[in-house]
Amino acid sequence: MEEQRKLRVLCLHGFYSNVDVMKVQIDYYQHIFGDFVQFEYVNGPVRIPEDIVVDPIVAKMFQGPFYGWFDMRKLGTGQEKESFEESYEILYKYIEENGPYDGIFAFSQACMFARCLVKGKDIGFSTLTHPFKFMILAAARLPKTFPHKDEITYNFSIPVLNIFDENDTYNEGFALDYCTKGESTLIKHHKGHRVPRLIDGDMKVFIDFINTQYFRKFGDEMKLSFEIDQGFLNEYMEQKTSAKPKRSKI
Repeated sequence: MEEQRKLRVLCLHGFYSNVDVMKVQIDYYQHIFGDFVQFEYVNGPVRIPEDIVVDPIVAKMFQGPFYGWFDMRKLGTGQEKESFEESYEILYKYIEENGPYDGIFAFSQACMFARCLVKGKDIGFSTLTHPFKFMILAAARLPKTFPHKDEITYNFSIPVLNIFDENDTYNEGFALDYCTKGESTLIKHHKGHRVPRLIDGDMKVFIDFINTQYFRKFGDEMKLSFEIDQGFLNEYMEQKTSAKPKRSKI
C-alpha cells in the first residue's frame, strides 16, 4: 500500500485555551483536509491560575487547566521581554524535538510566537533547524507594547495566509496592511475573534493556499471530491450537534 502523504502542521491555541479547545476550533479543517494534512497540537507554556476565568464559555465547555503563550499581565511592566523569551525557548525546544513541521497554524495570541519562530535569527532568537515552509494566522494579535513588534510585522520569506476580521476588537495595534506584505494571502471575514468555518470563495482561497504547499512538497495536487458550500457547512454542523458530548461553538 502506498504511504499516505500529508503535510505536518503544528497548531497553536490562543490565550486561556488548551489542546482540546484548539482541536474543536480546527475540527472543520481536519474534516476537510484530513487526508492531506496532519494537524498536531501542543499546550502553551504558561498555565493560567484556576481562579482566573478569562472566558466563561470556554471554562464551562472544556476541562482545564488552560494555558497561554505569554503572561498578558506582564505587558507594560518591563518584564514582558524576559517572560516572552522564556516561553519562546520552551516552544522552540518542543519543535526541535518533535519536528520537523511543514507549516504552523496559530490563533490569536499564539500568532506572535509563530511570527517569531519564522523570523528566528533576524530578531536574535534561536533558529529552527528545519524552518516552517508556510504559516497560517487566524485572528492575529499584536499588542502595541509587544517586544520585537516592528521586526515581526512585515517581510516574511515564506507564504503566509492571514484570516482576519478587521472589526475584531481584540486586535489592538493590528493593521490590515500587516496582512498584505510579501508572499501573503488575506481572507477577510465578519465572524469575530475566532477561526471561522469558511465556505465558497473564501474556502477556495484557503484550499488553493494549502494545495500550493502540498504541491511544493509532493509534486502533486490534493484531490477534494466535494464542494465546500453552505450545504456542506450545514451538514457538518448537524453532525457535530448530534455528537455527544455537545461541543462549543468557538
